Order: sequence, then structure tokens, then C-alpha cells
Amino acid sequence: MNIPISLVIPAHNEQYSLSKTLDGVLIQSMLPKEVIVINNASTDDTEKIAQSYKKYFQQKGIEFRILHQPILGIARTRNTGFFAATQPIIASIDCDSRPTQSWLKSIYHHFQTTDSIAVTGILVFYDGPMFIQWLSKHGWFQRYFALTNKIFGFQSISTANCAIRKKVFLKTGGFDENIVSPNDLDDFELSSRLGTFGTVRCDPRIIVYTSMRRYGNVFAAAKTTLHRWKAIFRILNKISHSK
Repeated sequence: MNIPISLVIPAHNEQYSLSKTLDGVLIQSMLPKEVIVINNASTDDTEKIAQSYKKYFQQKGIEFRILHQPILGIARTRNTGFFAATQPIIASIDCDSRPTQSWLKSIYHHFQTTDSIAVTGILVFYDGPMFIQWLSKHGWFQRYFALTNKIFGFQSISTANCAIRKKVFLKTGGFDENIVSPNDLDDFELSSRLGTFGTVRCDPRIIVYTSMRRYGNVFAAAKTTLHRWKAIFRILNKISHSK
């Protein structure tokens, strides 16, 4: 039997990357009961590619749904998928990510053996500068999550590799739909509220390979990093004013 997980994949103009992500789901050692692709105002062949995979998921007993979110925005798109999920665990991955074959099995095992309400895994870059790839392969993200946990007082999750109990997600009210760009950290904002409902953990056995495409060259990386840190301080400021 397929495991009780709904996998949510947001997609905006992902015609060049969606196939590899869906292929990675199809070869999982433990398959989910449901996969939801949300087409967020795509103007390329994203929809066509997603439709072409329906038969492959059906052959494996997976409910494969394609939802549409016509208003551009990452948080709104994730909410479309998360609120529509039918299974007790909602897993999340991005279109530029490639899960290891045991990815869903590791998520399922984590929830079976802990009291976590949510879990985030490790990201390993498969492209970009070799030094950055090396750092990511040798525990960079694990150390980053541990450090930010101590600094900010809560465990942050990455929607490129995470899973949440649906009943808890519903209690949070979902992602903040004022956040349009991934660089404005809709996942960090949700993380700041998740911890009030229970324990959130980082599990290094849950691994996803992902792209550095949003960082591009050195200048783009510096600009993106600065943008993300500004977003972090905006969210922390919001938290402090809500107390």
C-alpha cells in the first residue's frame, strides 16, 4: 500500500525542470498516496508536461491531481495545494529539486518514530560552484539549521524539503499569502508560527538534491542572499510586534 502522504509541488513556468522532479517521485522506494502539482499562472508548457504524467502515476496507484492558481504568488500557490491535500502528512518539494530514492520513506519513518509536528531535511546542491556543492554535501545545511534555531529560537523548515502534519498546518492558518516571491521566505514565516504547536525537527536522513539557479553568478547570489536576510529581519520584526 502507498503511504499516507500528500506531496505538494508548486510550479510556475517549470517546463524544463518539472519532468525530472516527477521522475524522482515515481522511483521512490515508498510511494505516496497523492501527488498535487499546482500550476501557478504558467505561460509555458508546464501544464502539458504535468498532464502527460497522469497515466504513470495512475499505474502506480497514486492519485495525481493538477490544480490551478491563476494569481501569481508562491505562498498562495502552496496554500492551494496544502489545503487540498487529503492525507495526514503533507510533504513539500520544489520543481528544481530531485529527491533521493528513500526520501518519502525517510519522512514516513520520521513521523512514525517521533512526536514531530513537522520536519525539514537536508538540501544538497547538484549544480553551481564546486566549493558550494562540497559544502552542501558535508553538512552545511544541517549546521545552518542548527545555528538559526539557536539564534531565532525556532526550527526553520525549507519547503524544498519538508513535511508537516496536516492537522497542525490547518491550525496555523497556512502560508502568509502576502508573500509572493520565494526569496521573501514564506517557509521561514510559517516556521515562526509552527513551533507554537509542537516540536519541529531537522532530520539529516531526509535528503533532496536541489539547484542553485536562483543564485546564478556571484553578483546574483549576493543580491539574493541580501534580499533573504532582509526578509528574515522583517519576519522577526513582525514576530516581536505580535508579542
